[in-house]
Amino acid sequence: MTNPMTDQQLYEKAKFYGKNALLWRRKFMGLLPEIYKRRLFERKGFSSIFEFSFKLAGLSEKQVRQVLCLEERFEKTPLLHHLLVTGEVSVNKLERVASIATPENERELVEAVKILPKSAIETLVRQARSEAECLSPAFSSTSAIQNQNGLFEPNRHAA
Repeated sequence: MTNPMTDQQLYEKAKFYGKNALLWRRKFMGLLPEIYKRRLFERKGFSSIFEFSFKLAGLSEKQVRQVLCLEERFEKTPLLHHLLVTGEVSVNKLERVASIATPENERELVEAVKILPKSAIETLVRQARSEAECLSPAFSSTSAIQNQNGLFEPNRHAA
């Protein structure tokens, strides 16, 4: 008869398995764009990529669509594309930066998604969007003025 595990041992084992399950799920998700391109799911008897992903990894249709859409969005940013298809970073983090990703800023975004938590990435994206908005030609000095705190406000007196 074996000794029963303590609560702490059981918790540590569950934590270890859970962490590894997430890692392998990310790696599986990274394979989906290539599986879709090759139509491998059809050759293996599945009616769709969604059925394939659900039966093999328990992924929802939304998760599959998310990966396939990100793969398209990262066509011009090979470093971010690499993170997606290798499963190195979670799809949720990559989705956050997709809207601001460009070939010019992708190196910085790659480093950010590797080290920052999702909440910090959301803040980074909000700041980047705000900066881009302030720098756009539509946001000129004739249409906005700075208040005493240095923040831009609409110029209500401009004609």
